[in-house]
Amino acid sequence: MAVTQDYLRNLMNSAVQQAGYELLEVEYQKEGKGRVLRLLIDHPEGVGLEDCMRVNDAVQPMLDEQDPIPEAYRLEVSSPGIFRPLTRREHFERFQGQRIRLRLKGEVAGFRRGSGSLTSCGEDEIGFLPESGEQEINIPFEVISKASLDPKLPF
Repeated sequence: MAVTQDYLRNLMNSAVQQAGYELLEVEYQKEGKGRVLRLLIDHPEGVGLEDCMRVNDAVQPMLDEQDPIPEAYRLEVSSPGIFRPLTRREHFERFQGQRIRLRLKGEVAGFRRGSGSLTSCGEDEIGFLPESGEQEINIPFEVISKASLDPKLPF
């Protein structure tokens, strides 16, 4: 059986929640000569090193018992960082007015990917003002492939 990120997310979500955190994203990928299973977690008060260690200790026994990954891998638990992924409607609500980066499954009003301002969040869609455009567009959640905060960093 091929290991998918959705399968791993479903497997670990309850252990992460029981530890008191939100599982934002699961990445399972090849890095260098090995594989990495990376969990991005969040908490309303932020995430520090002790939080990452606590979640690591919560999921490791379950991974050892279930053994969902046949090859060797390294487990990493980390905070979402400044380029925090937006994976649920509540995330979009929380970060209204912020600059975000979007990638869509298809084109909406000539837009497919890029950065802009998250202007609103409704039940089924977000309001988005692309940096490259002059007009706000409404983007249904179902066409969003990937979204994250995209702060402008000074250079």
